[in-house]
Amino acid sequence: MVSFTQMTVPYNSMEIFGTKGSIFENHAWDKPVRYSSFDERMGENQQKWVEPDIEHAAFPEYYTISVRETDAHFARCILENREPEFTPEQSMSAIAGILAGYLSAIENRPVTVAEVEKLADEHRTTEVILERLAPSIPIYPKLPEVHTVEPIGYNPKRAAQVMRDYDLDLLIAASPVNVFYLSGLPLLHSAPNPILLALNNQYPNLAMIRREGEGAILHWKVFKSVDKFCWFHDAVGIENQDEVGKALFSKIKKWGLIGKRVGVESTAPKFLMDAITQAKADMVVVEADQAFLDQRLVKKPLEVEYLQKAADITELALKDTIAAVREGVTDLELLKTAKDAMMRHGADDWDHLTLTIGDSDPEAPGTGRAVKRGEIVRLDFGAVYRGYVADVNQHVVVGDVPPKAAKLMQGLLDFQKYFEERIRPGVNMKALGEEALAWYTRTVPEGVAFAIGHSIGLQCEDQHLFGSLGTLDKPFEPNMVFEIEAWEEYMGALIGVEDCYVVTPEGCRRMTTMDKTIYSISNP
Repeated sequence: MVSFTQMTVPYNSMEIFGTKGSIFENHAWDKPVRYSSFDERMGENQQKWVEPDIEHAAFPEYYTISVRETDAHFARCILENREPEFTPEQSMSAIAGILAGYLSAIENRPVTVAEVEKLADEHRTTEVILERLAPSIPIYPKLPEVHTVEPIGYNPKRAAQVMRDYDLDLLIAASPVNVFYLSGLPLLHSAPNPILLALNNQYPNLAMIRREGEGAILHWKVFKSVDKFCWFHDAVGIENQDEVGKALFSKIKKWGLIGKRVGVESTAPKFLMDAITQAKADMVVVEADQAFLDQRLVKKPLEVEYLQKAADITELALKDTIAAVREGVTDLELLKTAKDAMMRHGADDWDHLTLTIGDSDPEAPGTGRAVKRGEIVRLDFGAVYRGYVADVNQHVVVGDVPPKAAKLMQGLLDFQKYFEERIRPGVNMKALGEEALAWYTRTVPEGVAFAIGHSIGLQCEDQHLFGSLGTLDKPFEPNMVFEIEAWEEYMGALIGVEDCYVVTPEGCRRMTTMDKTIYSISNP
């Protein structure tokens, strides 16, 4: 007998009383279902209240969860050739129980499952039950439209291949960059409101993918716009670190991943490690930084578009800053010019503002040092656009360009060009780096240059592809976006070239456009 049914916008609740027990449902509870029975099949839970772990959300989102999980389980059973958790007979029994509850509410009397089964045999279920439910079904014409967010860079097929390459059943991201990449959750400093990043220490956010590339996120519960930013529809709100651990274990158990292989970042926080290494999870934990980097290495067209925009903005900011260089101007003034220019030209943020005056520390500008005639000023900037960053440099001097510096720069431009002319899909990165360095050593025997080739995307130096700081022993692929840098020491500092490129089907295309010779400023 159903004693009480209430439906409102924020939640619904139902109480079902049977001859052997009761079932309570209320979506305002943390655990929305409670049941109790004295049937002997309850085992040790006989005549006890049981609260199973069930994913839920406020009306109407639990409908989406139900359909998604049902379809996902169905697909997984086919893909993995395994039996479903519930038999067809059990599913039919569950439906019969629900219909019995409906009929009990309609006619205000006890109803047995056998009575419902008889109606089904007579093909009268619609007539006797379903059509009579219509007056009690609420209609909400102003329900929000469901929008599907397209991934910016995340590619489920590529992710699934990476999961197979590293033999991972689960991959968990905790770092802001990887959470954003996998899910779209705006966890970057360049977000319109970087509050998720600011409070990430108190309310952690995680993104995770399973072996076939399906994803889920755990996020700060107060953030209500997941559906507007994220392409993962499986989202669970949390309020603290303890809840993250509980929610994560619930997912692991629900997905049948107890005892399986899970990949985490080398910087994974302790609360995450505690959740996956507890005895009842029994997971095999492996460091999987490269699994994330492999996914991010090849860019989707929208990523290339964002990186091009970031490079364009950076070059405009460089031009504005070069125009501000004069004898006596300080690094503080040049930094302010650069920041203002980036934002004025459409940047969401700046990634870096490396600046050298003469022999000053390029990584620590802002000391008030003033430009003197004849000193080379190195500007190495990176704007951020939609989370994607640029890395472009330029040199300028008040007065004449020193002949030695000009000669070094020309050699470095030739070094860069050697790479540029030979990069195409299929060329091995490591081998090309070694070949190019050997060429430069023969061509400029007095030089001590070093080259750096690094991919670029959500981070300035995603990973090193060739050169003195690290190599990848793999071929270039179309839509890889990367930097070619070459540097020489000059007067206690570094001068060099760095430009952004994208691999095309035929070769590579330079995305930056400025002339890299040293600019000379006449300043009487």
